[in-house]
Amino acid sequence: MGLRDRLQLAAWALFNSKGISGLDMLMGADAKSWFPKTDFNRLSAEGYEYNAVVYACVNERATSTSEPRVVVETKDRKGEWQEKPDHSMARLLDRPNVEMSQYDFFFTTVMYLDIAGNAFWEKERSKAGRVVGLWPMRPDRVGIVALESKPGERIKRRIESYTWRYMADLITLPARNVIQFKHQHPRDDLFGWPPLGSAARQGDTDNRATNYVASFFDNAAVPKGLLSVKGRIDDAEEKRLKKRIHAQFTGQGGWHDTLILGEGSTWTELAETFKDMDFPNLRKMTESRICMVFQVPPILIGAFVGLEHATYSNYGEARESFWKETLMPFYRKLQDTLNRGLAPEFGPDVRMRFDFSTVMALQEDKNQIWTRAREAATAGFITVNDFREQVGLPRVQDGDVFLRPMMISEIPALEEGQQKALQISSPETKMASKLDEEKLEVYYKAFDMVARAWEAQFRRKAQQLFAEELAQILAILRKEGKASIEGLAFAGFLDAVIAFLIGRNGQQGAWAQGFFPLFEGLMESQAENVAGALGIAWDIASPEAQEFIRGYTIKFADTVVPTTERAVRELVGQAQEEGWSVPRLREEITERFTEFDEQRANAIARSETIRSSNAGTHEAWRSAGIERTQWYASIDGRQCPFCEDLYIKYGPGTPGISITENYVNLGDTLTVDAGDGKSKSMTVTYTDVAYPPLHAL
Repeated sequence: MGLRDRLQLAAWALFNSKGISGLDMLMGADAKSWFPKTDFNRLSAEGYEYNAVVYACVNERATSTSEPRVVVETKDRKGEWQEKPDHSMARLLDRPNVEMSQYDFFFTTVMYLDIAGNAFWEKERSKAGRVVGLWPMRPDRVGIVALESKPGERIKRRIESYTWRYMADLITLPARNVIQFKHQHPRDDLFGWPPLGSAARQGDTDNRATNYVASFFDNAAVPKGLLSVKGRIDDAEEKRLKKRIHAQFTGQGGWHDTLILGEGSTWTELAETFKDMDFPNLRKMTESRICMVFQVPPILIGAFVGLEHATYSNYGEARESFWKETLMPFYRKLQDTLNRGLAPEFGPDVRMRFDFSTVMALQEDKNQIWTRAREAATAGFITVNDFREQVGLPRVQDGDVFLRPMMISEIPALEEGQQKALQISSPETKMASKLDEEKLEVYYKAFDMVARAWEAQFRRKAQQLFAEELAQILAILRKEGKASIEGLAFAGFLDAVIAFLIGRNGQQGAWAQGFFPLFEGLMESQAENVAGALGIAWDIASPEAQEFIRGYTIKFADTVVPTTERAVRELVGQAQEEGWSVPRLREEITERFTEFDEQRANAIARSETIRSSNAGTHEAWRSAGIERTQWYASIDGRQCPFCEDLYIKYGPGTPGISITENYVNLGDTLTVDAGDGKSKSMTVTYTDVAYPPLHAL
């Protein structure tokens, strides 16, 4: 009896017997216990354990669990997902139980899914009810107790519990203690259908073909035939002749022996030869269909049908396709199941995901990495150290430089942060109209490179000042925190912090003093760029230029410090309302300044390198008699819709605006089309916008 026949018999027995299946066993008024409709033991024994192609396909899928990284994330204050490698759920998935590693655990899960169509995890709980362990359950031993809908109700089967069947024992597990994974079955609400079930007939055919070949060689590689002799022979003589032929040719020693027949005797072959049966194509057909059901490229498992045209290039493409078209959707399905069945055990803002960045098949070829990195470095888009990191080489001391292909010169750059969209205020005059597009493009590119070269210095200075502010504020909290608890909590602390930040000798001076040399240096670099590319000179050392830079720096400092002051006010107000302790307030302030260090410092660096660059060049153009400017932005998907709208209205190909005008005035509200008949608005609250960027810090 073949694998498919046994599967059909098992299904018949399940639906028509009153044995162990328990289909008729009432578990309540409307509940029944259901068991899988597939014979797991036969599928495993005659498919996975007996058929080499099935075994290879299942293992190819199951061993893939070693490649994607399991990541657990939680939401921060801003609603953004952050990875938490030390989270209790991450530790649980890394070591699900005392007997299994993460790899063994997920391998078993995928194997059960492909053979049985279902996989189950039991949650082990502590006395406090927390999930502290996960155990795989053999799918043929698991039953589902479901409540059926009553007449007139929506069709559904709500799972009430699961049963674990072992020998004569039947253990009931609450539904919340079991996670079920399954391949969907179109005619079963509760259990899945395995790929091996659909490949059963091809598995039978392949098994029989393999058995036929084994039998052929077991029988001396001699096909069955008809021995004709002259005259009549009795039964005893017939048995003697059969025994002689069998004894002479059975076993490897008799494969090439000579058959001698008597006078009048003839031998006629009755069986078809391998060639007559088109045996190679028969094996190809069964192998390809089995691989098709499991969605595994034949070349990956060494199947005969896949090796015919195998090359290194084909193998790499097949593995990449296998991951993109089969495994990634499969893992996302596992991910969704875990985020429904396991993540809520650890809180509302917890999730897990599979990180595919570690999958080798999805990585770039090394030659492609070198080519792409080299082109980016020689074009001046990345630093030498960025290039070295991308190709796997260590950073070098003098490698934080951009290579400028126009003159093969270097522009100092430190550690780079996030890239930004290029936004430049460009001149539009009679003189500028004489400049060809190539020179303008060189200018735009150089402008961006110079701004980015200064970005790391801006970021480090902002981080330094935030760190100094945090240290001083915590010192004030140690001094004033407890003393102000009587009466209005933390009132004295708040007054002292405000005096420190915005008093007569407040932090505006520290920010202005720290950033003045940066603004001066960046504007000087951009002035040289303007002079070299467009022929417009601006003396950065002139009294007018120095006065402009001082005014710009003071305005910048007056904007940064009040933002910090508002953040502290907000935390103190919350502390007063909720009755925080001093340690709690200290922790919250430290966390808020950590966000400043990671996010706000980056925002200041990104926006101010562009804003101050444009401010300096804008002043240079005004001093040189430039009359009009245009809004330039790289339309590459990184800019916001408001900046893109200004680019369309005032960018290249338009008259622009007078250099004495603003693109947007303080307090103006911008509205753009957000699609689907909706609009999006933004009110400018930072300053008048005479040049990019549009946004505040």
